[in-house]
Amino acid sequence: MKDILEKNTRDIPFVYLYRRQGQPEWSSMIGDPREILAFDDLEVRPIYDNTPTVVAPLVLHEKGMLVIRRAREVGKGLLGLPGGYQMRETWQEAAAKEVYEETGYKTHPEGYRQVGETVTDKFGNNLIVCYYERMLRGEPEGMYDPNEVSALFYVNEIGLPTEWAFPLHYRAAMQFIDNPRSFSIAR
Repeated sequence: MKDILEKNTRDIPFVYLYRRQGQPEWSSMIGDPREILAFDDLEVRPIYDNTPTVVAPLVLHEKGMLVIRRAREVGKGLLGLPGGYQMRETWQEAAAKEVYEETGYKTHPEGYRQVGETVTDKFGNNLIVCYYERMLRGEPEGMYDPNEVSALFYVNEIGLPTEWAFPLHYRAAMQFIDNPRSFSIAR
């Protein structure tokens, strides 16, 4: 375990379980696991190697809502919202970064608004669903990352839940498509 912790040189806190050797109860902490290397009597088990907050932006384009086909697991080949982990940035900055990386469209962090409460998905990630308050027009300024995205779509119909990688993405997209006016989007 120490070799895994010593290789984490990114200064990124992550969630881990720990217990004293021989004890039945596990505790959890968020922080830099290198801090615990000094304790030889601790058993450590990482849960995440990055921060456990995922941002899933809903973005409307004049052609339809931006949706991606995932190129990696979990959900490879299935639909999803652009998005990803918040890493040493605000969730708004993470939303703008992920939309650009996964669609090629530039958005501004200050244009994102959270939808409802933060929820926890089945993987233990805290999920922030948000929307971009302006409608996008034209062509993307960049190219999506083919390691993460195999296709970009503009949709006006969501399809079936089985076509989506994550049920929470599907539900948010369905609500967004069904009633975009309730999201206060400047056209």
